[in-house]
Amino acid sequence: MGAILVLEDSQVLLTKLTNELRQQFPHLQILPARAIEEAQLLLNEYEISLFILDIFLPDGSGIDFLCDVKTISPDSAAIIMSGQQVPELRQQAEELGVIRFFQKPVDTQSLFKTIQKILDPEAAAATSIEDANSFQASLSSLTTVDIIQLKCLARSTQVLKFTRGDGQDGKIHFHRGEIVHAETLEKTGLDAFNEIVSWKGGRVEESAEPIAEPTINRGWESLLMDAVRMMDEAAAVLN
Repeated sequence: MGAILVLEDSQVLLTKLTNELRQQFPHLQILPARAIEEAQLLLNEYEISLFILDIFLPDGSGIDFLCDVKTISPDSAAIIMSGQQVPELRQQAEELGVIRFFQKPVDTQSLFKTIQKILDPEAAAATSIEDANSFQASLSSLTTVDIIQLKCLARSTQVLKFTRGDGQDGKIHFHRGEIVHAETLEKTGLDAFNEIVSWKGGRVEESAEPIAEPTINRGWESLLMDAVRMMDEAAAVLN
C-alpha cells in the first residue's frame, strides 16, 4: 500500500493525527497537508492509497478535491472528517456507497480500525457499513449519486458535465450546494436530472459555463431520494 495523505487546516489536529498515525502504522508514509494546493503537490509526487480529508479548507473544499482525486487515483480509498452534522441518506448507504463521515472531534481508535480494514482487503470486503459515523471505499465505487451528494455537501457553485459511456452527456448546475438546473440533449429541469442520476459509468468534469436560471426548486436531499427511489422501482420492474 502507498502513502496516507491527511488534509486538515488545523495545525493542532493535523500534527496530532499525523503523529498518531505514524505511531500506529510505522510501515506507512504519512503525508500532512494544510491546504488543497499542498495536497495536489503531494498527489503529483507520491503514490497515495488513502486520503483522510477535512471538508472546509482555506483554498477550497476537501470534497471537491476528492472528486478530482477520483479521476487521478480511482482505486484509492477515502475517509472524510467534518465538524458539521451530515444529512444522511442512510437507507441507500449500503447499496450505493454514499460517502459518510467521521464527526469531529475524531475518535482516533475508530479511525485506526477503519484504516486497518482498508489495509486488509479481505477483511474490508467482508465488512458492511456498520458505523453511521464512518465510511471507507474505493473511489472507483463512487456513483453519480455520490458525486452529486459530495458537491451539495461542499456547497458548491459550479456546473458538472456527466458523459455516459456511449457519449451522451448532460449537465447539472449547483448554486451554494443546491441543484438548480439540469439538462440533456432532449430534456431540461427535473426530467433531465433524474435521467443523469440513473446513468452508470462514464466520466464527470467541471464546466466553466455560468449557472443557468433555476428550473429546479427543491432541496437536494429530496431530489436525490426521489431519484434513487425511481431507480429502485425501475430495477424491480426489470427483475
